[in-house]
Amino acid sequence: MPLSTPTSRSRRIATAAVGATGATALVLGAVALAVPATTASAAPSRSSAVTAASCTDGSGTTWKLKATWAGAYRAKAKHGSTSKIKIVSLRWTTPKRGTIATSVSVAVTDGNGNAVGTTRHRGKSNYQHGRAALQLNPVDPPADNAPATITVTIGRTGATPCAVTFTQPMPKLKTHGHGKPTSAPSAGSDDTPSASSSPSDDSGADQG
Repeated sequence: MPLSTPTSRSRRIATAAVGATGATALVLGAVALAVPATTASAAPSRSSAVTAASCTDGSGTTWKLKATWAGAYRAKAKHGSTSKIKIVSLRWTTPKRGTIATSVSVAVTDGNGNAVGTTRHRGKSNYQHGRAALQLNPVDPPADNAPATITVTIGRTGATPCAVTFTQPMPKLKTHGHGKPTSAPSAGSDDTPSASSSPSDDSGADQG
């Protein structure tokens, strides 16, 4: 059964480049070292490019996460164009009942270990016992011979968060054309909401 999307009174999602402020990068680095971490690098199925993982925060809340990847594409750059890897979405839910205050940080690193960008969400959501999910759209990393990674720090607001690292499925897909991934997940390949789904009830954008 497809997951539904929690109701929303605010539809604000902020994307902030890590390089925009040193404080953001330092805080994320400290958090990543302090929380339990899980790595997900399973190869995707033929019809999709989805990696999944879960972690449990300090309050005992278990979070289930999915990263959806597409192929490489050409993006406009200051001088010509550059090749990037499309990250379709990063989605999460929890089987916990009731309205849950949630804090999420999604940091993307390229294949050389350089920080690409960070996206955040903070708000109160009712995940309907795991039947509803929220999502963020992370910053796309440059294509490289080494895999990019997505590090997600998530937890109930005020509790010690947990962390999950997703690794880009390899081998990297070849690039064709401009701005069009070569092999995006097929329709219905993921059971979480579409890219148009919105953040949760009373959500707030946190921009670092």
